[in-house]
Amino acid sequence: AAEAAEASRRAVPCGRVVGIVRRNWRQRGYAASISPRDLERAQAAPEGRPTGVLVVPVDRKLPLVRIQTRQAKHLADQRFVVGLDAWPASSLHPEGHFVRRLGPLGDKAAETDALLLEHDVAQSPFSEAVLRCVPPLPWRASEADLAMYGRRDLRHLTICSVDPPGCKDIDDALHARRLGDGRVEVGVHIADVAHFLREGTAMDAEASERGTSVYLVGRRIDMLPKPLTEDICSLRGGVERLAFSVVWTLADDGEFTVVDTRYH
Repeated sequence: AAEAAEASRRAVPCGRVVGIVRRNWRQRGYAASISPRDLERAQAAPEGRPTGVLVVPVDRKLPLVRIQTRQAKHLADQRFVVGLDAWPASSLHPEGHFVRRLGPLGDKAAETDALLLEHDVAQSPFSEAVLRCVPPLPWRASEADLAMYGRRDLRHLTICSVDPPGCKDIDDALHARRLGDGRVEVGVHIADVAHFLREGTAMDAEASERGTSVYLVGRRIDMLPKPLTEDICSLRGGVERLAFSVVWTLADDGEFTVVDTRYH
């Protein structure tokens, strides 16, 4: 019995593929360049005549892809996007098609676009439907905004940003003060983006698709439109802004023991 139980514990489930419902190929395509073995053929390709070449995807986990294109001669030194169409059982390579150029091989902008594509980062402009979800500028908190959710007015406090100079999307800040009774108050404040990002809207769907803002050395791809991130939800000095706040009361005993925690 013990041996049977041990054999059952070690058993590994197995199965076999009986069919493919849908290929999980990336809809935006794949960054690639012409394979070194086909560079001479591409450079010698007649102008305007379809030429078959193998291309090397940036993602080395993917095999070489065979494409037919009239632009082979102009793609010899280029980074470009290919889409996958089929992978016949009789072929060593999947078949695809040329989509668009990204730029010369080694060019910073082209390689950055390839990097974003390979990580499936959307960088298309926000649609009009998304932009319509953003309140018009200049924006100021209304009485209804201030009364919603039982907000607490903290405008009398000196609150400072922790973002570096020159930052436009200032989304967090803090304050600290002595209460005069042997206690210290510390608060952390985060911009209340959720107040403007309503469920079921076009902006909600777009933000869900993008997932996060992406920061590169020379470029930023926003999750939300700039009027929201750089103005309405930016905790800039001298203007009223909505925020989530956590405020701690600490004992001024050298250890700063937490006495009380409040959420606003």
